[in-house]
Amino acid sequence: MNGKDQFGVGVIGCGGHGKMLAKQLVMMPQVGVLGVFDVDAKSAALAAEELDVKTFSSVENLLDAPGLEGVVIASPQFTHKDLTLQAAAAEKHVFVEKPMALSTADCDEMLGVADQAGIKLSTGHCLRLMPPYRKARELIDSESLGEPLGIIVARNSGRWPGTVFSEGWRTGSESSGGLLFEVHVHELDLMRAMCGEPETVYAQGIKVVDDNLQYEDLWFVHVRFKSGAGGVLYAGMGCFIGQHYLTIQCPNGTISTTGQGGDMLLVRIDKSETRLAPEQFDD
Repeated sequence: MNGKDQFGVGVIGCGGHGKMLAKQLVMMPQVGVLGVFDVDAKSAALAAEELDVKTFSSVENLLDAPGLEGVVIASPQFTHKDLTLQAAAAEKHVFVEKPMALSTADCDEMLGVADQAGIKLSTGHCLRLMPPYRKARELIDSESLGEPLGIIVARNSGRWPGTVFSEGWRTGSESSGGLLFEVHVHELDLMRAMCGEPETVYAQGIKVVDDNLQYEDLWFVHVRFKSGAGGVLYAGMGCFIGQHYLTIQCPNGTISTTGQGGDMLLVRIDKSETRLAPEQFDD
């Protein structure tokens, strides 16, 4: 429900991620979720029942809802641009899930329209906000480690049947953009959060498994940042060993994590060490 002091929000896209975002929103006292929309009416109805909110029959009806101030777009990425343009035309603020769109031109158009409409447009790059990575940035600053000289990120999930990548739009190159768009844009954004904007990028994709995915399933990405730092991303579904780690090299120390749920280790230039457990990341 929406009170007069709440920010009225509608959710577009009622898949797993859309519902997750909506569940977070309904727990925020300053937000009122007015309702949901999905092209799959059954998905919308199930989400609305679970969240105890209204279902809208179209995007237009949702955007016209009294009290609506913004929308969360959690539909597939090939719909992001057009939905953002619709919301901007209705002067509604937009939170759009990653990836923002499937081309730089589309992203630029979305930004331009948002600026002209005077709305806020933000993208769901959440990894830089996760406790271990916030803690890593805090250690870099508080320990006087110096700005990062290099970063290595690995995130390999293995290949498992029956996942969301087994069928549907996520299997298509043109509809999903492939793994670097659909999944590992998270890691690329994290690398930017630590090392700044990239200057040059070299990426090599490899197709390991011969299945219905229409794109490479293992990636090696080398980045040279404007700061002079170097970066490597090793990620995908083609490595059959699950891996998730981050290493940041600074002039006065090295930080290493074992994913979002593991320990963190800082080894300083004088060889002194600090090891942190996950519960210490928010200290």
